[in-house]
Amino acid sequence: RLRTLVAEHLLTRPDREGRASAAPGVALALATSDVNRLSYAVEIGVYPIGQLAAVIFGGGILLSLSWPLGVAVLLGAPLLMWLTEGAGRGLRRRSEDEQSAAAAAAGGAADLMAGYRVVRGIGAEREATRRYRRASRAALESTVGARRSEGVFAAAMDIVSGLFLTVIAVTAGILAVTGILSLAALITIVGLTQF
Repeated sequence: RLRTLVAEHLLTRPDREGRASAAPGVALALATSDVNRLSYAVEIGVYPIGQLAAVIFGGGILLSLSWPLGVAVLLGAPLLMWLTEGAGRGLRRRSEDEQSAAAAAAGGAADLMAGYRVVRGIGAEREATRRYRRASRAALESTVGARRSEGVFAAAMDIVSGLFLTVIAVTAGILAVTGILSLAALITIVGLTQF
């Protein structure tokens, strides 16, 4: 439905100067990309609430089993979420660059197709092809850079959260070995920490 609304807007409404967009391919590519990103807003609205509820629930139970571990989770998990948010800023910038480069390539392709007869008529196929390849190559490089950044980001977050889980589990194991925690409490703590 959002894509249909955006397409209708692009086709029926003029720009600020009262004329059709000078590069409809660019506008369409940006709009399509924006609609895709907007569809992920459900994740932004749902996951943080669920994560916060999990941290509060797990932390509350951990407080009843071992207050130092409960405090560590209640302070450490929000800190990890905050670090994730901070680390994601660079990824957002790369995503914007990727979107811009893809829009330029799509706009160039749309312009090329719209003016194909003229391009052929003046014998400029080679130059048009060269320009499109350059824009397409820039879009590819931006996409590869964005995906590489996503991979590094995901790996770093997995490592950091894995280390956090390990520290909590090892600490709980030490407390169980020393007799401060029971075996059932250890299993509960490890399960809750993973959750």
